[in-house]
Amino acid sequence: MVSRSLITTAAIAVLSLVSSLEAQMVTGRAMENFAGCFGLDSGKAAPEYSVLLVSMSAPGNILFPGEQAELALQFVNTGKRPFSGPAQIEIVRYGTRGIPGDIWKPRVFSLGVVDTATVALDLQPGGFTNVTVAPRVPETLGAYAIVADVPMHCSFSGASRSRTRRTSSATSAPCRPPPP
Repeated sequence: MVSRSLITTAAIAVLSLVSSLEAQMVTGRAMENFAGCFGLDSGKAAPEYSVLLVSMSAPGNILFPGEQAELALQFVNTGKRPFSGPAQIEIVRYGTRGIPGDIWKPRVFSLGVVDTATVALDLQPGGFTNVTVAPRVPETLGAYAIVADVPMHCSFSGASRSRTRRTSSATSAPCRPPPP
């Protein structure tokens, strides 16, 4: 016969596992106010257009002091109508803060658009075009989102990058000294 304490211990272990499976940090579009922060909820849903970040010259999307990066973006038209006109690329400085009572779902807030670049698009149905832009990111440390806007059609959050301090040998030392 199985003891009551063993059954209780097993039940607690299973409940802990189940609750930890639900306790997962929310990221991207699932964060509260993500769409509002980046101007993605303006009712301009257009599934026939998309934009992809093809590459960025900053490894890991990390910028150290004094560095800037080029972005290669691909605009795709999966619809049946051509599009010819400007698209705007915005660099939006943003932050997140916790929501009282829900540490797993941060709220996104905008600190403003810090730079813009305009590109000309000529998208045939089923076609795509690649563009390279180099919008400026200020020296202020923090998080920056890349938002592409095709006026009167749609907005997309393409990617994000961070401005951070450069590491040094003093700051990248192991947390614990090696054993003697």
